[in-house]
This record gives sequence, structure tokens and C-alpha cells, in this order.
Amino acid sequence: MIQVEHVSKKFGDFSVLNDISFTADEGEIYGLIGYNGVGKTTLMKIISGIYRPDSGTVLMDGEAIYENAGKKKQCFFMTEEATYFAQASLRQMRRFYRGYYENWSDHTFEGLVRMFGVDPDMKISRFSKGMQRQASLTLAFSTRVKYLFLDEAFDGLDFTMRRMMREMLTYYARTSGAMLLVSSHNLRELEDLADRIGMLSEGELIFNDSTRHMREQFSTCRFRLEGELPELDARMTERDGDGYLCILEASEEEARERLLAAGAEDIRIQPIGLEEFFRKERKEKDIDWEEIFD
Repeated sequence: MIQVEHVSKKFGDFSVLNDISFTADEGEIYGLIGYNGVGKTTLMKIISGIYRPDSGTVLMDGEAIYENAGKKKQCFFMTEEATYFAQASLRQMRRFYRGYYENWSDHTFEGLVRMFGVDPDMKISRFSKGMQRQASLTLAFSTRVKYLFLDEAFDGLDFTMRRMMREMLTYYARTSGAMLLVSSHNLRELEDLADRIGMLSEGELIFNDSTRHMREQFSTCRFRLEGELPELDARMTERDGDGYLCILEASEEEARERLLAAGAEDIRIQPIGLEEFFRKERKEKDIDWEEIFD
């Protein structure tokens, strides 16, 4: 288990994280979302023991992770940056990581090389962006660590590879009891993958719950309405073709009753998706495009 307790971090005068607390259990996939620059990578580096928090603690199985060499051997952090040396091949990187990770598996390494179809003897720097990500994934999963941190996990992968990766992440977490912390801009991928979601905004964790509970709490509603739109106490409302789209903090039954009472017609309601939930929580700017382009 990972316990993040009241973690804060500044760089100079800029506060990146403010009083972050949550737990992540073994066998769980925890999805971390938030717009660019919100502190996702910084938080992952603190949890994996790369950065020291300014305040608060991170415990891994009850032990502090920072400067804990034994616990760090149970972690692998795959960043957007390279997890390999520029002039190295996959086989050369295997020798490097095999010397550090006690549970390194040559069997898993060879299997993933075959599955991804990458050349293990070619310099990784010569791979395409997608192949470089596949090389990083091969190294990450071959370590067979208990705690796996994947930053922008799906970046550069095509549709087929993203589907295979979802299967691999789920299988690894369930069969090995590993905890996977995954950040991604691809919200649709995380929606079907993560057991729980943490959403960062302006340095704070504004949502920390299961995707199941998220869908039970909120409803996405599309409807038509003649005349002026009444107050619906909606979390988000916008035009949608010749009708409206709104998000209500209500079950499907409760949402339908409120819309019918407001005079709505052609009502279509479904559980909220992660992409819509993210838009609901994120404070988007009202942009005057005419002012910019005229």
C-alpha cells in the first residue's frame, strides 16, 4: 500500500502541490489526471522517492520511500523522458536493469520483445516515438516490480497497441498484486482501465474516488427545451446542436425528474464519462476568438 499524507511541494515561490493525501492499494490501478503543468509528474516523482516533499510524508508498506534504497528497488518510474541510454539497445538496457532489479525476468523481456516486434539489438534512439514507448514498456514490466509508475502511459501508441497495453496493465496488476499509478492525457483509456481516479487542479487533489462512484454520482444529460433555459443547478451546461448538454449531480432517475419538471423534451441520460467529468471540474476560459483573429 502507498499512503500519501499531506504532501506539499514548491519550486522557488511557485507552489506545485498543496496538501495532497490519498492511498493506493496493492492490485489497484490508480489513474492520475489533470491539465498540463498541474503537478502530475512532480507528484509521481515524490511518491516514487525521486523528489523529497517540502512537507508531508509518503509511506510504502509503512516505510518512508525517500532515500530508502530497499523500497526503491520495488519501484519503476517510466517517464515521458527516456528510460534508456541514448546509444543503447534493448539488450544492453536489459543488462543494466537486470543488475539492479532483483525480480527482473528475462522470460517477460523476451515475450514483450516478441509481442511488440521491436529489434532488441538496434539502438533505441533510432526507433520511432511509438517504438521507443514500447521499448520503455518492455523494460518497465520486465523489472516485475511491486510498484509501477507510468507517466503519460499511452503517448505515441496506436489504437491496437493501446488496447494491448490496457490488457497488459490489468493482467499485471491483478495477477502480481502490483500497484500501478498511471497518468495520461487520454481520458478514455483511463476510464476503462483505472479502479480509482485522482484529479489534480491548481495544486490540489479535487477528486479521489472510484470510477464506479463517479458514474453513480453524476449524469450526462442531453435534451431539447423550448424557450429560456431555467436554473437546473447543473455542474456544466452548454449548447449541443439544437439542444443542450448538461451535467447533473444526480442519478439517472433523479436527473430525469428534474429535467421533466423544467419542461425538457427528448431527454437522453447516461452515466458521466471521465472526459466530461474532467471538463466539469476544470475551469475553462471563455475565449473571444473574434478578438484574437480579427
